[in-house]
Amino acid sequence: MTDIILHAWHWVILGLFLIALESCGIGGMLLGAAASGFVIASIVHYYPDLVWSTQVICYGFLTIGFTWLYWHFFKPVNLTKSENTVNNRAAQLKGSLITLKQDLPLGEGKVQIADTLWHVKNTDNAPLQCGDSILVTGYSGMVLLVCVDNKRIVK
Repeated sequence: MTDIILHAWHWVILGLFLIALESCGIGGMLLGAAASGFVIASIVHYYPDLVWSTQVICYGFLTIGFTWLYWHFFKPVNLTKSENTVNNRAAQLKGSLITLKQDLPLGEGKVQIADTLWHVKNTDNAPLQCGDSILVTGYSGMVLLVCVDNKRIVK
């Protein structure tokens, strides 16, 4: 009967293959298995006489451990944003400071921000004057809700 021999490069190839599969959009399921493959490759590199069955058992335990670590510590970091701002320019502008270049006597009007003309509305319903620094506090549809930032009035 022929003995099965697993070398370090077998585990490196497995790890690279799993990383390639992960790049197809699995969502983190294979990261632990790929990391385990690289760890076993380094162990086998330093202990080449390690029996294949021990390698596979260690790989299994490491895969479970690394996958648990990913799901417990790193996955929640990706889910911390409650509001999705991708392709939502109004949401991306929330918290921005803008200096007015024209008066808005009714507390609302149009303001150019970067390359876009935005409709803005003062949440205090007070007139806004040229030079006022306004803070985008939110949005309603495509209307930016703003308030005067009293700390930064540039007159």
